[in-house]
Amino acid sequence: MDSYILMNGLCNQSVDCVSKEIRNLEECAWKKELGASLELIKKRLNIFPNGLWRLYHNAKLVSYMYYIRIDERKKYYSWFDYCDNGTCENFKNDGKLLFGVSIGSIEKHMGNYLFSMGMDKIIEGYYKNVEKVCMCSRIPSLSRSFKRIEDVPCLELNDEILMRDHVVKMFLNKGCKPMELCKDGYYLDQESLGYSLTMGRLVNGNSSL
Repeated sequence: MDSYILMNGLCNQSVDCVSKEIRNLEECAWKKELGASLELIKKRLNIFPNGLWRLYHNAKLVSYMYYIRIDERKKYYSWFDYCDNGTCENFKNDGKLLFGVSIGSIEKHMGNYLFSMGMDKIIEGYYKNVEKVCMCSRIPSLSRSFKRIEDVPCLELNDEILMRDHVVKMFLNKGCKPMELCKDGYYLDQESLGYSLTMGRLVNGNSSL
């Protein structure tokens, strides 16, 4: 019988133990240039352990995601701005903006499942005083439609090319709206031709994005 367990934080485990487990998943989920190093994972967990969400299937880690709280009054453009180049040193304990730094899974549907369950809790107010959650979505379908970044036409935020991407759809399905298309938002991601789509939604009963 299938068993799924959703966990938040370290759950009395050590940072070293959890970091190694996440690093092993990263190696399965991402190309080398996209995955976080063991040192970086440890750093993030020491900064904000409660930003970690994990999904286990039959006692095996199959997906994880990590968020940080940041200053909602500052202007951000790309993933690198939102999480201080991945170091998360811009974490603010009372920040009202929650940013999704990373999500990884061994299978696509496991990542979707974790994101959906975790977002339900975040929307309901899991993080006290957080008003909005944002993430910079990959757009991997771009490389299946265009060979080079120069071939990508000028796109509107709600362009069908973006809305039909399976990663973008995952965020749309939980009420996230497109906010900004970044041409060089995540240059490491060749599959997305360097593009990213910043998306977000309000949480905790807030009503003006």
